Amino acid sequence: MLFLRFLDSLVICMRLSLFVYVALLLGADALAASSRASVLLVGGNMTVCSDRSPEACTPGFFANSAAHLAARYRIDSDGIARLSTGWLEHRGKVRDAVVEALEAMRKDGDVDLDRSELASKLGATWTALATFEQERVTDALELPSETERTLLTSTKEPKTRAILDTFSGMAREVSLRGRPRILVFTGSSRDPFESVAHYTEAFSQTDAKVLWLPLDMAVRAAQRNPVVDCERLDAIRGELGGAHDRARLNRMRAEQMKSACTNTRMLTDLLLWTDAVFINGGDQSFTRAAWFNADGTPSVELELLRKRHAAGEIVIGGTSAGAAVLAYSGAMMVSGQDVIGKAKAIETQPPRLGCAVADACEGTPEFALLYHPGGGLGSFDLGVVDTHFSERGREWRLARLLLDAELPLGLGVDETTAVRLDRVEKGYLATVVGVGSVTIVTRRDKDAVVLQRFNHDAKFELPGKPIKGKCKGKALTAVGVPVDSGELRKALDVASEKPAPTPLRIGDVAAGQACGVGGALLWEF
Repeated sequence: MLFLRFLDSLVICMRLSLFVYVALLLGADALAASSRASVLLVGGNMTVCSDRSPEACTPGFFANSAAHLAARYRIDSDGIARLSTGWLEHRGKVRDAVVEALEAMRKDGDVDLDRSELASKLGATWTALATFEQERVTDALELPSETERTLLTSTKEPKTRAILDTFSGMAREVSLRGRPRILVFTGSSRDPFESVAHYTEAFSQTDAKVLWLPLDMAVRAAQRNPVVDCERLDAIRGELGGAHDRARLNRMRAEQMKSACTNTRMLTDLLLWTDAVFINGGDQSFTRAAWFNADGTPSVELELLRKRHAAGEIVIGGTSAGAAVLAYSGAMMVSGQDVIGKAKAIETQPPRLGCAVADACEGTPEFALLYHPGGGLGSFDLGVVDTHFSERGREWRLARLLLDAELPLGLGVDETTAVRLDRVEKGYLATVVGVGSVTIVTRRDKDAVVLQRFNHDAKFELPGKPIKGKCKGKALTAVGVPVDSGELRKALDVASEKPAPTPLRIGDVAAGQACGVGGALLWEF
């Protein structure tokens, strides 16, 4: 009898196990149909404890070690010879003045110094240079430095760790691996080698397997004529982005770039290997140029990235410029803080830093509000993305872009903050991670936008329901704020609490009026 009861119990357990197994399968399918990890957009300033950033560490870690990583420069004959090339033709006299000053400084022998000492000794010669020309000088004279060490567990700001852990967790969800695979892209930087160790180490410490994707805009440009140009990646990088002599300081990484340039399968194999791709900060135009062909069509690698992402096989994330480049195909924010004039579409690289000093802006003001009409990588398919949002008063430029380019929606992400986007049937379920907030900016009509702000840990749907209502009553006293300032956020938050309109001025420019409607802010221009 006991044996029969045991058999009955065993059969029941087996049936229950089968039921649970089937239910789990169905539940997993239902969950995949309703919600799926997709994108992580980080607003920048994600500072991790390292010997390059000891101020981000808990006490006792890397307290006095930042100095050995600080860039050092040597004035010698080789360095001077290097900096003699790569200048704009009409800036020859400026280059000659730099060479003459450096030769005078080393008349008694080679000289080693840091950046501030170099700038001080060059004096007026240094201040007469555009920012990109100063970088040409330091690129030529820079000495190799130690590899950056990173300690995620000793990072002082827990929300930074939470953002990195969130991305690894998203990769773990889509892959079902105990240790997810993450691919780091660093081509947003002027120097694509500079932050490789930082990101690979940081994500490795979230218990992920991490590799570097050796791709930048120089590799993409060289692949049009690989036999010749894959041998001169360093020169192409200088021509396109103003980063010179980087291979001299990063020989191993430079060889990896060369291999990726000549071996067309290397990059696609890495993209097939990974469960996630993370894009660093810097310049989103550099990133876009790395993923698109010269004729504006998506590269083979971008097509594969999009295919795997659409299938739910990988997640994609980025910080600062790396988040901005994930914008949809309708447009991508490029740069700009100028509040005068309308947003300008640009399909080439934006002006270099300090271009006005060198008479090299080529008809586009250095601080003009620029966007690329061809869009970004398309990972966030509802609109455009802006970062460092509240801290730099970028509410204006994102609102202005939506109106001028007739775009539907924008996401603004604060620093040390991220928004996790899980794909649902009609859009995304969004979750805010970090210390700041995420702002949805929606174009209502040709003259107005609506702003909704969500603080850390908030959850909301995208695109969300339309906000109705309009400003009521007599206009209040006008409020003025500086350009490129976090004061704009404070002014908008105050305006959102009042139904009557508050006229705004940014710098010396009238910037419409704002009021609170339906728990959001209506901004009329």
